[in-house]
Amino acid sequence: MGRVSSKQIKWNYKDSDSLAKETAELGRQLQSEIEENIHEVLECHSMELSNEDLMELELQRAQEEVTEEEHEAVEPKKFTCKQLPKDFNMTKKAFASLESQNPSTERFTKVCAVIHKATACYRKT
Repeated sequence: MGRVSSKQIKWNYKDSDSLAKETAELGRQLQSEIEENIHEVLECHSMELSNEDLMELELQRAQEEVTEEEHEAVEPKKFTCKQLPKDFNMTKKAFASLESQNPSTERFTKVCAVIHKATACYRKT
């Protein structure tokens, strides 16, 4: 949103005195409404709740909790036949890079075998 200059505002007041009076009156009305709202809240908090009120509050809280859980529900993860081959191809590239840098062929072979065994469950899907 851009800034609005005072030249862009169209005043419905002929002079600044009427504007000031209207602004002051709106301020008094707003202050009065705020005070009324504060008194209402304070009165509500000073009243003792009945068992029925407490049960209703608990029901509302439980419903809000369920609603929040529904909003937080995330679609379950799943493997796709299209993505798995791409993932295993990246694994092959990573193995090739590790092999080219590793001075110990024996260690690389052992690590490769362990990882291959650990990921076998994904190859069966």
